[in-house]
Amino acid sequence: MKVNENIADDIVQTNSQQQHIDDWRKQINLLDAEIVALIAKRHAIVKLMGEYKLQHGLPIVDAIRESELKLLHDSLSVKYNIPVKYIIEFFDLTIQQSKKIQEDCRLEFDSGSINR
Repeated sequence: MKVNENIADDIVQTNSQQQHIDDWRKQINLLDAEIVALIAKRHAIVKLMGEYKLQHGLPIVDAIRESELKLLHDSLSVKYNIPVKYIIEFFDLTIQQSKKIQEDCRLEFDSGSINR
């Protein structure tokens, strides 16, 4: 009988562990949705910046700003104990996308979709 009791204990423990995993996955899903919403908000702001830069004859690339961002991202990775390499790669991709969004603004202007 002890074997059966141990099996029952294992099943209860497994169900409890599965419930924890399911709860954590739900939390991860919510966080992922928030991250995507924040990225969309960032893209909207970048597009406004692209239009402003176009209207005022400013270049898309600002090396000083990029340097400032890299310092910020490095310090945030340390603050939140996230590997610096991961944060650098994430934001390098983010900055690349920001430049593309601003370049697309210029293409829209050249095609007549955006008025000065």
